[in-house]
Amino acid sequence: MNLDIYLSKQLKEGEELVRIVRRHPVVLVPAVGLGVILLLLNFFLISWWFQHSFLGILGFITLLIISTVLIIRGWYIWNRTVLVVTDRRLIDINQRGLFEHHVAESSYQKIQDVRYTVKGVWQTMFDFGAVIVQTAGNATNLELHGVRHPVTIQQLISDIQQRTGPGDQPLNAQELVKLLDQFKNELGSDRFNQVINSSRRHGPPPTPRS
Repeated sequence: MNLDIYLSKQLKEGEELVRIVRRHPVVLVPAVGLGVILLLLNFFLISWWFQHSFLGILGFITLLIISTVLIIRGWYIWNRTVLVVTDRRLIDINQRGLFEHHVAESSYQKIQDVRYTVKGVWQTMFDFGAVIVQTAGNATNLELHGVRHPVTIQQLISDIQQRTGPGDQPLNAQELVKLLDQFKNELGSDRFNQVINSSRRHGPPPTPRS
């Protein structure tokens, strides 16, 4: 998945990209660090490997492939795991492997709470932590761990949410259908159909003249 191409297709007309939030590079240490250690160890033992003819060469190549894959995989997951902040919504892209990623999003109207957590000496020293966006209803909460300067990201999202305000973004088709279904359940089928038929007969109310 090319992130730039993906975002160019996902952004709606008139929607502006505010920021792409990635995790702190320090979170690369466990995965990429192991790959680097294995790679250096492999070249350190290169003379020993080649003393064992074919099996030694095979072992060298195998360890070289494993260490390279670990480095590439760690960097790839880090680069593709992002929180996309636009002027209309948040898009959480979670890359879980080389061939698996999960995407969730939320408009600012659905956000109930934005908070961040910084735990331990390691996170405090390098100023990174988790940003958690709690959404309304059954929507999945958006979480990005290992974020650099989490307080800045939390404030950014809160500021955009306050500027957006309620009702600035119209309901999409799925949300409109869900809202109509909710009204139908509350009113009952007969009463709901009466309201719909009445609105069709009378049409929308006239616009008041100034």
